Amino acid sequence: MKRLYVFGDSFTDANIISNNKSYIQWKGYTPKTFHQIISEKLNLEVVNFSKSYGMDNYTIFQQICSNINSINDSIIIINWSEPIRFRMVDISLEKWRTIIPSNSRINKGLPYVNGVDNSVIDGMFLNRHHSLYLDEITNWIKIINKALSDNIIIHWSWYNNTTYQTITNETNGDVVDFHYSEQGHLELANWIILQIENGGYYKSPFANTTMI
Repeated sequence: MKRLYVFGDSFTDANIISNNKSYIQWKGYTPKTFHQIISEKLNLEVVNFSKSYGMDNYTIFQQICSNINSINDSIIIINWSEPIRFRMVDISLEKWRTIIPSNSRINKGLPYVNGVDNSVIDGMFLNRHHSLYLDEITNWIKIINKALSDNIIIHWSWYNNTTYQTITNETNGDVVDFHYSEQGHLELANWIILQIENGGYYKSPFANTTMI
């Protein structure tokens, strides 16, 4: 069976819907995610490397690099995250930690990451609003496309994309969640299937994104 490799953040996590008990209760059943829909329609085995926590693009790119030698004659879907996120080494844990804006941590007197002053992180957030960080991802995409040229590749991002319905929109605010609803996942799946039929979508999803 041909494989479907998926990389990304929580929008691609295998359990993003099944972990939302409030949404499942509101629906009365557990909807399928876009990659489950694609897998069933095209008879593909899903290999999912995404994570439910706020993953940054550096980690997504590293996961692709770490698994690149095992990918061959497959379909690859890469969900790029928002460019403001980045990662730093947490010296207490001695591992990478994704850094995303979080007022709740500051209000509790907690640092974004152990070993780094919060003012440094806040400065990085401001700096990362520059469009050069989008160019950085675009260049990664060029490398990925060339390295995996024997595969079908689809690049997409939820960032600055209001095309697909969210859970909050579907439930009229009864369940607050900016991830995609059942309809959103279905529409995204249909778009990706169309790209697969057309040989892939190798462009950067940030091409028309406006930043500083």
